[in-house]
Amino acid sequence: MFVYQWAASRLSGDVVAALAGITDSPFCNLHTLITDATVLPLKHLVFVPNIATLTIEFNREDKQILSILPSLPSRCPFLKEISFDFYSAADVPAVSEHLCSWVSLDRVEAQELDDRTLIHLGSMPNLHKICFSPVQEREAAHPSFLGTFSSLQSLSFSTIRRRGCCSFMKSVGIFRIHRFTLDLRRPDSSPLRDDTTWGEFFRAVSTHCAHCSLMSIAIRNGFSEFSPITLDDVKPLFLFSNLTVFEASGRDWCHIDDAFIKAMVMAWPHLQQFTVNCYSDPKTMLGSLAHLAHYCKELEMVHLSIDGTVIPPALSWPDGHLMNKSVKSLYLPRSPILDPTIVAPFLLHLFPNLNRIYPEPSDPYALKWADVSKHLLMLKEARERSGMGPGSVVTDYQAC
Repeated sequence: MFVYQWAASRLSGDVVAALAGITDSPFCNLHTLITDATVLPLKHLVFVPNIATLTIEFNREDKQILSILPSLPSRCPFLKEISFDFYSAADVPAVSEHLCSWVSLDRVEAQELDDRTLIHLGSMPNLHKICFSPVQEREAAHPSFLGTFSSLQSLSFSTIRRRGCCSFMKSVGIFRIHRFTLDLRRPDSSPLRDDTTWGEFFRAVSTHCAHCSLMSIAIRNGFSEFSPITLDDVKPLFLFSNLTVFEASGRDWCHIDDAFIKAMVMAWPHLQQFTVNCYSDPKTMLGSLAHLAHYCKELEMVHLSIDGTVIPPALSWPDGHLMNKSVKSLYLPRSPILDPTIVAPFLLHLFPNLNRIYPEPSDPYALKWADVSKHLLMLKEARERSGMGPGSVVTDYQAC
């Protein structure tokens, strides 16, 4: 029986035991288990000795998890990742008291963590990744010391207010993490106007994340249209010169334009992935792609809405040394376009190994971008037949 991942949320503990009896080595290859706590009695954990990832979902009124946790380290010695869903915040400190003694655990994902819990997690010697939200928003002006998080490599913070994340960072001090993610949840009521500003938030990130170590920043789901992000807001992040991944989504990024993008890519020359999704009509033109090709030679993936209706004349196209040979595909959602036969040569000049454009299927311009992909292939064939090198301008593939 070769089982690597199993969701047991609808099965009873007796069924688990019965299935285990089918083979002499019950669930020996099971690495990932997603289960409801009500179907995971302690006695059945012996059937999953090699489990590495455990997700436990249970009702807020269910207290059984507290009886299961103390024996998990001995029952599942290879467990590295644990995730808790849908539990009462009152139980979280009791859960963390068991986790902090679990030296092999390197990833914890949970919700509604309070200071007591974070103190426990901060002392774990091998904790590499934590995904959490606070039990309540704490005032940034009065942070309490939460611990060192000495081995932390990835921090994912889910919250309504940016202020809570700033307070957490101030409480810890300096992070030497590789990846930072802020996931803003939609507020139940109107947008929060008394929150920390974007400029204050990015300054806090710059202050508390070591500049040499941080390589990935993701800012997701900004909902407030009252505080659009400006270039001055983002400038504190320019200190992270080793950044390889930048991801931003939400309506707060609605003012991003070519100059904005040029400033970012000049500050981050080692970018490999660049994503900005503001869910609105683009203010960026095709020239923004020229900035990406010129300044980021290691760039492999671009996700950006652009206005492709205005194409620079061929005589003004950048020289060959400004090309990027790593990008093979572009993701261009909500990007208007008029003439695919003119856009394709421009893109191929910037990205000589470009193979395909990916629009959103529901876009009214999706068919025209599909035509761009077809023209790219024909232009590359024409370039090869004529013996022209990558980056040469081919505007008429039928003549070659």
